[in-house]
Amino acid sequence: MPLKTINGIFLPANGFLDETEKGDVVGVGGWIGNYASWNNFERRWFELLPSEAKGDFHYTDYWHDPKYWSAKWSHSKRVEFMQQLAELIVEHTSLGLGILVSKAEYEETIPEEDKHEVKEAVYFCLAHCLRLLIEHFDTMPGQPPKPLSFMHDRKTGKHEWIGGWYTFVRNTFQHKNILGDLSFGTRAEEPGLQAADLLMGELRRYREGHESKIIDIFRQKNNVLVGRPTKDELRELVRKAYEMMQ
Repeated sequence: MPLKTINGIFLPANGFLDETEKGDVVGVGGWIGNYASWNNFERRWFELLPSEAKGDFHYTDYWHDPKYWSAKWSHSKRVEFMQQLAELIVEHTSLGLGILVSKAEYEETIPEEDKHEVKEAVYFCLAHCLRLLIEHFDTMPGQPPKPLSFMHDRKTGKHEWIGGWYTFVRNTFQHKNILGDLSFGTRAEEPGLQAADLLMGELRRYREGHESKIIDIFRQKNNVLVGRPTKDELRELVRKAYEMMQ
């Protein structure tokens, strides 16, 4: 269910994005905030993480790696700490956004004769995530912040497709002058990317049907736009993506 925000975004602003892929599920999402808030967030994030974390948080390792710094904690302590991280994120950001889809359902929406021309589901997720942001600003009174620069998690072998697809979407909506430059950073050195990783990890669990106190925190703060489209909704979103590419 989409969750709309009434929070303002103050200039200058930028965002951090991450993608997730596990089994049949793929998605893209992240957070937007102003420079001053991000600077304060980074300081407090590093203060909150235990010294053995060495400034790094990775969602999957946090829950599943027996050698990770959180492995010695009880489940309840890890849940409590995640809630603290979530509270810190929403305190310092203006807007979160993300989308998760089934790769199989995405493939089923593409006509057979067009499949050789259509990008994989993760491309669609990045494009729709950015489009979700642009359409959000279209519903807000006044002028949106311009332009919004983004940093994406640097992952081996993915620079070209991320950069190329981001540029394609930015050029498509160039007349709106909302999307700025895209850069790449290392998660272990960027708390903003760690926050994006946390968001996507929780959205993935939530899509799988698990209860999430973290999503509840984001919902209560009312500052996230997320998409978990049904098969019929996905078909309509893909149709709009086709129109955008023409």
